[in-house]
Amino acid sequence: MHPSIARLGGNRLVQAGMALALCTAIVAPTQAATANAPTGQRLRNLAGNFLIGYAAMSNFNTASDSAQFQEVARTEFNFVTPENAMKWDATESSQNNFNFGGADTLVNFAQANNQKVHGHTLVWHNQLPNWVANGSWNSTTLTNVMYNHIDKVMNHWSDGQIYAWDVVNEAFEENGTRRSSVFQRVIGNSYIELAFRRAKAADPVTKLIYNDYNIEAINSKSNATYNMIADFKNRGVPIDGVGFQMHLTNGGIDYNSLAQNMQRFANIGVDIYITEMDVRLPTPTNSSDLAKQATIYQGVLDVCLKQPRCKAFQVWGIPDKYSWVPSTFPGTGDALIFDNNYNAKPAYYSIQSRLASQGGVPTATPVTSTPVGATPTPAVPTATPSAGTVRRIQSYNFQSRYVRHQSYRGRIDENVSPVEDSQFRVVAGLAGSGTVSFESVNFPGYYLRHRNGEIWLDASDGTSQFKADATWYRRAGLANGGWSSYESYNYPGNYIRHSNYLLILGAVSGSTQQADATFREQ
Repeated sequence: MHPSIARLGGNRLVQAGMALALCTAIVAPTQAATANAPTGQRLRNLAGNFLIGYAAMSNFNTASDSAQFQEVARTEFNFVTPENAMKWDATESSQNNFNFGGADTLVNFAQANNQKVHGHTLVWHNQLPNWVANGSWNSTTLTNVMYNHIDKVMNHWSDGQIYAWDVVNEAFEENGTRRSSVFQRVIGNSYIELAFRRAKAADPVTKLIYNDYNIEAINSKSNATYNMIADFKNRGVPIDGVGFQMHLTNGGIDYNSLAQNMQRFANIGVDIYITEMDVRLPTPTNSSDLAKQATIYQGVLDVCLKQPRCKAFQVWGIPDKYSWVPSTFPGTGDALIFDNNYNAKPAYYSIQSRLASQGGVPTATPVTSTPVGATPTPAVPTATPSAGTVRRIQSYNFQSRYVRHQSYRGRIDENVSPVEDSQFRVVAGLAGSGTVSFESVNFPGYYLRHRNGEIWLDASDGTSQFKADATWYRRAGLANGGWSSYESYNYPGNYIRHSNYLLILGAVSGSTQQADATFREQ
C-alpha cells in the first residue's frame, strides 16, 4: 500500500546481541546493467508451506520490464498482494460500478504459478473515491455502501480464491485512539466489527485479517489493536489474523518486543502475518547500510519463523525502483531486496540463508556463525545426571520417529544416531509438583524447553524462567488416551507437537494436530 507520512513512527533500536550474524558471502553487487540470477535455492523452494511473498504493482504485466518482474515473482515467491489493484478506488470508482480487470490479471498470474493471493484491502480511510469519502451519509446508508462493496468484491473471487483478506486497514492512530475516517465518524466504533461479520458471510473460506503499521512492537497502537482483537475473539466476531506491515528504517527494531507482541496475539488465537515489509535507507546507500538492512530483514524473519502462528513474510515490492518509499520519504530509498536492475541484494541472501536454516537445505551463502540464542556446544558434559527413568519418546502418527535433539533443536527422526540423542531422563518437573522435565542423557543438565515457540535442548541456568519453560504436565494423549501429551507449565493450553518434523509449542486444534501432539515414552 502507499501509506501516509505517519509511518515515520518512533525510534527503533536494535537490541545489543539480537542482530543475526551474516556471513560475508552475502554481500552482493547492488547495481548492474543486467540482472544475474541469485545463487543458491530460490526462496519459495526453501520456504515449504511458509508463505514468502511480494507486492505487485498494477502494471506488473505491462511495464517495460514486466518480463523480468514476472520471472522473479514466479520463481522466488509463493504469495502475492496487489499493491493497489484491489483497493476501493480501483474496484468501485463510481457507486456500484465495479472493475476487476487489473486485479483479475494478477489473480490469474498467481493461480498459474501456484501462488496464494492476499486481498488488499476492503475498508480503508485512504484511496477512497470521492463519492465515498465526501458523500452525504448517515450510519445506515454508509453501512449499506460498505456492505455492498464487501459483498461484490469478495464474491467476485469466491470459494477461497483469495487466501486472506485485509478486511480493515489502519483504523488506529499512534496513541491508540480510533482514526477519524469517514467510517469512524459516520458509523462509529462498530464499523470494524460490522465489516468482519459481513466479510465472513460473503466468503466463509477466506482468512480475515486486520492490518496496520507501527504495531509490531508493544506500544499504545498495538495495545489498542490487541484489545480490539481480544474482544472480538471473546465475543465470537470472526477474525483470523493480524497483519504487521513493518515499514522500517535502518535504525532497527526491538526484536524482543516483536517476539513478545507476536506471542500475545498468538495466545488469543490469531495468526500473524508480516504483510508489507521494507527497510528504507538514506540515499545514496553504501555497503554498511546494505549490511544493516540485511540484518534487519533476517532478524524479523527469524522472529517470525520462531513463532508457530506467524504464517507469512512479505516484502512490499520486488525491485527498488518500484517502491513507494522515495516519493513518500525524500532522501531515502533502496528499501527492498532486489536493486533497480533485479540483482539480489544482501537482504535477499539474508532471507535465503534464514529460510535454509529452518529446513536444513544448503544455499550458496550458509549461516556459519552460531544462531542467536542457540546453545553453545559444550566440550564435555560436566553436570551430574539427575535421578530419573531413561526413556525414548515415540511419535504417535510417525511411529518410526522419536524425539531427539540435533544441533540443540528438538525434532522427531527415525534411525537416530547416536541413539543417545533420543534418550532422556524423565525427572520431576523443575518448576512444580505433578509435572515432568526431560533431561538429555548425553548432555546432563540440558533440558527440553520452549523458546520463542520452538522446542530446544538448553542448559539449565537455574532461573525460575528456565525451570518453567522446561516443565510439562503429562496429560492423557490428545489422539489416544493410552499415550501422552505434554502441556506447557507456563503456557496452559499449549502442547509440544511436531510440524515438518520439528518440535514446536502451540495450541492444538483438529485431529491432525492432536496426533502431532501425542507421544509414548518407551
